[in-house]
Amino acid sequence: MFVLRVIGWLGLGALIALGGAIYFIRAREHADTIAQRISAAHPFWRLWLPPFFYTNAILLLELRIAAAGLVVIGLLLMVSALAALVYHP
Repeated sequence: MFVLRVIGWLGLGALIALGGAIYFIRAREHADTIAQRISAAHPFWRLWLPPFFYTNAILLLELRIAAAGLVVIGLLLMVSALAALVYHP
């Protein structure tokens, strides 16, 4: 039963890391889409952020940082599952 849990955690970590890697690659498309939607939005909805945050470059940076965080979380899940498997009595 323990080995099945470890395999589950390894699989979950791999899926999260893979999703983060795909999101990192497609971040430019998402940044373009978000920048277009924000620029076309009503001015009332744009009050909560200064216009500096609406640029394509800033959105791309933010999305890539979030994707890198997902990859790190997935890798940490896989490493912790492997450590549990190795050090289990």
